[in-house]
Amino acid sequence: MNLLKINNKSAELVSISDKNKSEQSLEELVEKNPHIIFGHGLLIIGRQVKTDTGKILDLLAVDKEGRLVVIELKRGYAPREIIAQILDYSSWLSNIPERRIEDIAKNYFQRIDSENNSLFEAFIKFYGVVDCPEIGGEVINILFAKEFSEEVINPAKYLYSYDLSIYCIRFEFFESKVGEYMVTDNVVGDFDEYYSESNDVRNDKNENRSVVKQLVDYLQENYSKDCSDVRFEKLFDFKLYQSRDGQWTCAYIDWVYDDGTRFAIEFGIQSSTEEGLNLYSYFQSRTKSDVFVKKTHSEEAKELLKEYDDESENGKTYFGKYKKVQSIKFDVLKTFADEEIPKLLKFIQWL
Repeated sequence: MNLLKINNKSAELVSISDKNKSEQSLEELVEKNPHIIFGHGLLIIGRQVKTDTGKILDLLAVDKEGRLVVIELKRGYAPREIIAQILDYSSWLSNIPERRIEDIAKNYFQRIDSENNSLFEAFIKFYGVVDCPEIGGEVINILFAKEFSEEVINPAKYLYSYDLSIYCIRFEFFESKVGEYMVTDNVVGDFDEYYSESNDVRNDKNENRSVVKQLVDYLQENYSKDCSDVRFEKLFDFKLYQSRDGQWTCAYIDWVYDDGTRFAIEFGIQSSTEEGLNLYSYFQSRTKSDVFVKKTHSEEAKELLKEYDDESENGKTYFGKYKKVQSIKFDVLKTFADEEIPKLLKFIQWL
């Protein structure tokens, strides 16, 4: 990477800086100038944020759409472990409540002596808007390093191809007699492409997330005990799921079968240009198992799930039921789930 200063018809090569900056100084630079990465302002709400597993993420921000932005900085080469590291941060942030995010922001504002007393106030003031969107619907992951090896670039490109918002940005410092310069280059990901998505699409995603999040809370409150009373080990309570295309689609819960097979039920939203808008209920295995497939395809099993379409393939069990709707409303999704979950729990008890 070369930087040249053009003066009339002459070109002067500007030298790469040999000054070694610490990660702390780099962190301070990006904290004060987040446009270095995004090309525009970015509201920083946390620095050296400690996760529930004791790990520390460098910088946390919120973009103008209310999405959380994780920024991990490396003054030299980004190690291959950085992919797992940033996914761990992203997973944690996707599951914490908005109140927790507000607490992180409030602590940060107090630490830097900001005039802002709340995330809501800071967002409105920083972005010059009249209202603050729901914070934390999505997470953007940014790796900012001097150099990336193929061991980092290849998995990052793979994840990006499946619509995971992960970006690798390379930087280099240059210096001349008149000052110091920084050059950045997006190695993985394109911010222009990300923000070219229409507002209508973003609004649909956020609306779906709100509806499905209500469903998760409702199912957890009303069916958690029933789900725990079945004879199988429950891996976790109801969770919110985001598909590869960024849609918040369903609430799901997993158990472990006798032979170690993971299986689950889901209730959610399915939309496509061909099928239209559907609510769906799923019973499925997460892993391949001849024993589980044989059990779930016995005559008695087929009778218990006779209202469900058998979509099983490749050694996995899939049974689905669909209901066409005109629009997504919580009450409609709740009623559908209330109708189906007793049937599926009865089937699970039979297993």
